[in-house]
Amino acid sequence: ISEATTRLRDWLIAEMSAKRYKAEINEETLIHRLHLEKHLKSRKKDRLQQQLTKAIQVSQHLGIILDVEEQQGVMGQKKYVFKLNKDFD
Repeated sequence: ISEATTRLRDWLIAEMSAKRYKAEINEETLIHRLHLEKHLKSRKKDRLQQQLTKAIQVSQHLGIILDVEEQQGVMGQKKYVFKLNKDFD
């Protein structure tokens, strides 16, 4: 399991413990939160996207994320909206 996957899982569980079951985050903020800046700096955007996708898929398989949407934010940036499982143990 990658560090990015673990960090995403921990952040989502923290959101659920704060009784927030819909988490919205800009892609750039998510990249920093998961410590994936090294891929961005080295211009490996395909590797970066692969790491993000894998981290999200693992959290979905664990049952933390029920649904994920990619939307456009107010400033035109890409953002992710995660619907979290209230019944996750």
